[in-house]
Formats: sequence, C-alpha cells, structure tokens
Amino acid sequence: MEKKVSEEVPKLLEDIQNSLYKKAGKHLKENIVEAKNMKELKAKLKDGKIVKAYMIDDVKIEEKIKDETGGGTSRIIEEVKKEGVCVKSGKKTNTLAYFAKSY
Repeated sequence: MEKKVSEEVPKLLEDIQNSLYKKAGKHLKENIVEAKNMKELKAKLKDGKIVKAYMIDDVKIEEKIKDETGGGTSRIIEEVKKEGVCVKSGKKTNTLAYFAKSY
C-alpha cells in the first residue's frame, strides 16, 4: 500500500530536524572547554573552542583578555555558586564567562 506524500513529508522533516538538533547539541558539548589561566584560554581559543573561565566582572579585565587573546570576547557571563580564580587578575570570583572568537 502506498503512503501519502502529505503524511510522510512532515514525519521526514521532523526526523531531519531532530537529527540536526541532536548533532548541534553534541557539537556544542564537545566544544565547550575550561581554562584555569590565560595560557590555557589563549590555546583553547586558538583551537576554535568555546572556553569557560572565571573572570572578575570588570570591563577593563575583559578588554585585556580580548587584547591578549587576539579577539576572544565573552559571550555569556554568569554568577555561579562555586568560587574560582580570575584567569587574568588572579582574584577570587563567582563570575564565570564563556569566551569565543568570531571567525
């Protein structure tokens, strides 16, 4: 028995969308890494990763990081419960930033 195209196309499109969504999620998880210092941050940004690092919430520090990494900018900045050490200043902070470069 032949299935109607009008019934199969929506199912096929949903399968494609789900597959692409899962693939994108996996890619994102595989490309978010952590850095504990500026050396690690620079190296991981150079590799095209999205880098999680502690950073004090200060525009001057953020600008210094951008300059030293050749354009790495924060994409998300969040306050977290766990305290860490700022990759640039060495000060304790609860601010975690996600850095990336535009290519």
